[in-house]
Amino acid sequence: MTHIDNQSAYEAGKQRRIRQNARIGRERRWYSVEGNKELADFLYEANDYAPIGCMVRYEDGFTKLYSIADVNAGLIEERYKDSREVYSYDYGMTMIHHPVVKAARGDFYIKMFHALEEFGALTEGQTKAVAQMLARSKAKVAEWQTAEQERLATALDCPEGRVEITGKVVSLKGKESRFGFTMKMVVESEQGFRVYGTAPDEVQKGQTITFTATVTPSETDAKFGFFKRPRIVKQKGAA
Repeated sequence: MTHIDNQSAYEAGKQRRIRQNARIGRERRWYSVEGNKELADFLYEANDYAPIGCMVRYEDGFTKLYSIADVNAGLIEERYKDSREVYSYDYGMTMIHHPVVKAARGDFYIKMFHALEEFGALTEGQTKAVAQMLARSKAKVAEWQTAEQERLATALDCPEGRVEITGKVVSLKGKESRFGFTMKMVVESEQGFRVYGTAPDEVQKGQTITFTATVTPSETDAKFGFFKRPRIVKQKGAA
């Protein structure tokens, strides 16, 4: 007969093993249902729904999109700053989620992620809700892609130098860095190209604004650029 020194610890371990076995069983049954593996990938951001990369903005203002493989390989720390052989270690990195995940992320998405992670499976109601969320997200992304293709088909290339731009503020988001908090914006110009940079005070998302700024086109996208030293000429109320 096995001698047990600590009966309470033994019982706690026994119950823990029972819960673990129950979780394994639930997980196997849930994953065996067609379509549930895709739902898990969607919530875990894995396989077809893995992040597409990281946007890195260096201290000197240079911005570049890196693949996850490049980030894992440490390439974001190996860019020469200007033409000098000095590594630029000061940068801000933002994860670029898969478009379908980005369209869905929110409180409910996070709640379902934690439920699946904790229990190894979702209830019938949760599974149905996540499947509906995934379908809605795919539809949203299809709409976005169609709209983006239409924009790019007619958009002019981003200009360079000190220019005046009139367009709509399509994105407004705060950024924290070692220099403090700044508000960044993306403006879609009347000519279709987009620019990104620091937002002047009191600018609102949805506003149509006219401003002058020094613009540098993106090295990878002729229809996109980065601006600095903006000065508002005219602004209208948010749409």
